[in-house]
Amino acid sequence: MFVLTYYAIIIFASIVINRYKLNNEHHLYKLFNTLYNVSLSRISLYLLLAGIYVVVSQEIYFDFNRLSCESLEILKPYMNIFFNLKFIEWFDTIHLLLKSNGDLFKLSTLHHVHHAIVPDMTYGALGSGGEIVVMLTNCLAHFLMYGYYVSPKK
Repeated sequence: MFVLTYYAIIIFASIVINRYKLNNEHHLYKLFNTLYNVSLSRISLYLLLAGIYVVVSQEIYFDFNRLSCESLEILKPYMNIFFNLKFIEWFDTIHLLLKSNGDLFKLSTLHHVHHAIVPDMTYGALGSGGEIVVMLTNCLAHFLMYGYYVSPKK
């Protein structure tokens, strides 16, 4: 469902980048990129801490069955934010397209497949067991990743 939307947006972005010779050297791009990475790092940290709070408050930290098989109603608002975040993360691809002057083939197949299918997989997992484990691990990885991209390069 979302795979076609992803590719339509990315192909359109590639065409615009090529047509107008856009790149990542503009000072507004650098400011936007910094704000983007800070924001996604903080949102990921918020969701990570919220997920940990749910695990601790529900006393399910050692209950593998509840962690992996049950959907928790208290987690629903956080999972909705998590799901919508998958679309915002499509800007990662646009950032990489700007770095590669709009060449879609300079981006790895893994990157395209990951960003194309994750919204579908997340949508399918909403309200199912194990969603908290997926959210916690993904948010930890994204908190560290976006935090790294904010740090100054030497």
